[in-house]
Amino acid sequence: MNASFRKNVLILLAVLIFSSFAGLHTVSAQVPDLVSRWNGDAVSGTTVLDTSGGNNGTIRGGVTIRPWEIGKNFHPDGNTGYVSMGNPENLNFGTDPFSLEVWFRLGLRGRGIPPGNIIRKSNYPVEGPGYGYWLKAGGDNRILEFYAGETAGIPGEPRGRVATTIDTDTWYHAVATKDSAGRMELYLNGELKGAAEAPGANTTSGAPFTLGAWADRFGVTETFFGVIGEVSVYSR
Repeated sequence: MNASFRKNVLILLAVLIFSSFAGLHTVSAQVPDLVSRWNGDAVSGTTVLDTSGGNNGTIRGGVTIRPWEIGKNFHPDGNTGYVSMGNPENLNFGTDPFSLEVWFRLGLRGRGIPPGNIIRKSNYPVEGPGYGYWLKAGGDNRILEFYAGETAGIPGEPRGRVATTIDTDTWYHAVATKDSAGRMELYLNGELKGAAEAPGANTTSGAPFTLGAWADRFGVTETFFGVIGEVSVYSR
């Protein structure tokens, strides 16, 4: 199937999913409750423009912008490269619903190293609970993981995890959702790959929202080696 045609089909499917969440009966050009969207076509120097809001990002370390089948994309080097959007209030969802959408391709080197973050916003404090969410991929088992809730492993704190296997050097369209009741779902190329229940899971933290790495008190860690395409965040 032609890559451009496949992208258009999957985008239409994503619009249909979010339209159904909103209780709409027709598909409009605007996806409901879109908070932010970033892609490699909207980069000026080291600034990554938010094409649907005010959450512009900054390229840090080794990130190149490369044209692939689905337009220009972010290619972090798996070492120092990532994009940081800071800590905007509207990317902290607390226990409210949210969704993450991204095109990505895991590089061959991403298979043998620890999983790297495609999208990350979470903290791990010196003491007490941490909170946040992420979507990361890689490792020997080539796992794509969606996580939301408490991050330090404190007993009794709500958290949830959904995972599925992926291949290297393959384009994927991923949608990860958490609703107001705490149900988490992970879709890959339009197919539901798994679900989890995390009622009351809190995702608000003081950590920055990043693409390609986790940047918190441990520095730049869990870096992603591969390609990150268009990234969208929804408050639904």
